[in-house]
Amino acid sequence: MSGMESYEICVKRAVNNIIPGFIQLIEILSSKSFVYLVKCNEIRDVLSKIYSAEVVDIIIKVLVRRIEEVCGKDC
Repeated sequence: MSGMESYEICVKRAVNNIIPGFIQLIEILSSKSFVYLVKCNEIRDVLSKIYSAEVVDIIIKVLVRRIEEVCGKDC
């Protein structure tokens, strides 16, 4: 399994444990892979279409913390 494949699996597992269906919602809204959005720092742009800046900041902090917990800080 490549590094990107394992990263993708890890990110999806980390996020689905927080908000069921969250990945699917973001992928539908953006027409892009959730992992691509996270990796390329485009997730904030997509979330800002739905939520206020304050809510986006909170979601990003939770996502980053959860991904680091599940995948490790080097991820």
